[in-house]
Amino acid sequence: SFNNSGIGINISAGNPTIEFNTITGNVGTGVSVSGGIPVIQGNDIQTNTTGISITNATPATVVTGNNIHGNTTGMSVSGSAASPSINGNRIYCNTPGSDLNAAGTIALNATLNSWDHDSNTVPTGPTVGIAGCPAGTDICGGGTLTYIPFNPAVPGGCLLYATCSIFRAEG
Repeated sequence: SFNNSGIGINISAGNPTIEFNTITGNVGTGVSVSGGIPVIQGNDIQTNTTGISITNATPATVVTGNNIHGNTTGMSVSGSAASPSINGNRIYCNTPGSDLNAAGTIALNATLNSWDHDSNTVPTGPTVGIAGCPAGTDICGGGTLTYIPFNPAVPGGCLLYATCSIFRAEG
């Protein structure tokens, strides 16, 4: 998916596997999940307004092994009593929003992810805010959020990413 004016991939039903794609440049959401039981794995999701948006997901929704970076917001999870699994991803350099916005959400399992904006998160972990999160906060939101244990920060963090010549989606 590249340079769409809305949603790159929209999942509302079924059991799709979204795997090994580059999802970039969507002035909207890279991957939107509003139903079904998707597996989103091994993708490079970058320079979208929101990398992945999950609303009303089932507990079997799996997001794993993705590089989610350079979006305005990396991931947004909301509006559900279910708890998707968000594990083993590299979620970093999503600004001016957050890497993960779990706005008023459910119990969320976001363990074993690599976060960050720079190496300062090691060993203390990602920055976490509850409300009114400042730009650059790794995890924003309420509900019961489990993010420990976490993997080491992305080497070079945003300092490395800033050296790339990538154009951000605007909208």
